[in-house]
Amino acid sequence: LGHLGPTGVDELATANLRFSSGFTASVACAVRHELGTAVTIYGEGGRVELPDPWLPGGQRQGTESSFTIYNNDGDGAPETVTVRAALPVYALQAELVADAVAARALEPAWPAMGWSDSQGNLRVLDQWRAAIYDPKGE
Repeated sequence: LGHLGPTGVDELATANLRFSSGFTASVACAVRHELGTAVTIYGEGGRVELPDPWLPGGQRQGTESSFTIYNNDGDGAPETVTVRAALPVYALQAELVADAVAARALEPAWPAMGWSDSQGNLRVLDQWRAAIYDPKGE
């Protein structure tokens, strides 16, 4: 679902996603509303909370981020894990792509996100936007 503004921009969009693995996700984004940037991942044994997954430490050039693990078993306090990078996220992405292009590599050196993953994400985003025009998703 979503709302298109007068210029055709999707100003608010929500989606419920289901993956072939059985994993599900509810996502939302907006340009006219403050939705925050937090992500919570729920599992059978607890949850993981990421306060700023796209902007480490809430800063565009941030190099340090963290996430907190909460166990359902009630044993122990939540565990916060801090992650530090040598460069900001977008600089790391740009370097990986530049290295892959320079090497004429079929896939970037980073195994977590290949070209086919990027293309798959773009297909889903295109389908999401198309569904905003047609709420039935047809």
